[in-house]
Amino acid sequence: MESLAEDDNTRDFPTRKAKAMKIVALIGLMAGSVLCASGCATPGYSAEERGQMIVRNWGYDWAQAQDDIDHFLLLRPASHLTVWSVQ
Repeated sequence: MESLAEDDNTRDFPTRKAKAMKIVALIGLMAGSVLCASGCATPGYSAEERGQMIVRNWGYDWAQAQDDIDHFLLLRPASHLTVWSVQ
């Protein structure tokens, strides 16, 4: 019976499982640190330029939302002209 227990690899299963989990955790930490290493800055734009882009997009989105509300409430007469620049 003892020869079967020695040949069986079930005794070192917990240590193999722990080693595999340590490797998975290490890979996860390394991947997370790579993703977080660049910070919040975008490499193509300065913080000021990025802020201007965000504010410009918010303004455009608000204007479109206001246009949709005006259309829904029939506040603007119907026409085939648009207030948007569609060049």
